[in-house]
Amino acid sequence: MMNSKAAICTLFEGNYHLGVGALVNSLAVNSFRGQIFVGYRGELPTWVIKDDSPVDWKWDGMTAMKISDEIDLFFLPLTTDYHFTNYKPNFMLELWSGPAIHAEEMFYVDPDIVFRIAWSSMKLWIAAGVALCADVNSPMTENHPKQIKWRSYFADYGLNLKCKTETYVNGGFVGLKKDEIGFLEVWMKIQESMAHRIAGCLNLRFKANQWPKVKKPYFLHLVKQIKMRSMQQWKPLRGRLVFWDGTLWVLKIHSLYFRMP
Repeated sequence: MMNSKAAICTLFEGNYHLGVGALVNSLAVNSFRGQIFVGYRGELPTWVIKDDSPVDWKWDGMTAMKISDEIDLFFLPLTTDYHFTNYKPNFMLELWSGPAIHAEEMFYVDPDIVFRIAWSSMKLWIAAGVALCADVNSPMTENHPKQIKWRSYFADYGLNLKCKTETYVNGGFVGLKKDEIGFLEVWMKIQESMAHRIAGCLNLRFKANQWPKVKKPYFLHLVKQIKMRSMQQWKPLRGRLVFWDGTLWVLKIHSLYFRMP
């Protein structure tokens, strides 16, 4: 097995192993050369062909697969109960302190992404700094209510958030050089700082049994009926709870926000 200067990593569980296969194929087609690390929960995909070549690092339960003379694929079973959305910086840091210790650059890529560009272009990208992609909700201005709330909230944890651009980035892709590893450490601190507001890093958002209990017709699971004075009839609307701190809850109905006492 080679000690590569470039490493790719991703996380999956369930049927997302199909996306991992597509991701690996796209990397091979676009001339990636290096190691690919796949963290997973559950069963190993049936399409994995085990390679018993020795490696100079240890990870319990690791399974290797040789993709080509220039690409090694490693499946790493995970024991964390974190939601994978919250585990990405932790995983990258673990890799850089162990299996990918020799890598000079690393990319995290969600398993629903494929590459359609030569790998040489990706290397040029991270030469300019940390590589990130805009989210579907981008842009988000400095004075957006969420930005203001985030600055206030994270300041209590010693994190001084500064809005350099209006681009709101997506957590499904990040690339960086090893000398920018501090980016991952800050990202992990942000995740840990918000943990108690989402009932722990094992959650992506509030669980159903953590939502407030309110009387009908205002809230009932994910699809609600809001009583409106329209032709003396009930008007069905789609709604979801978007915020609750124990005293205040906000129900989103289409593009409108309601504050319910």
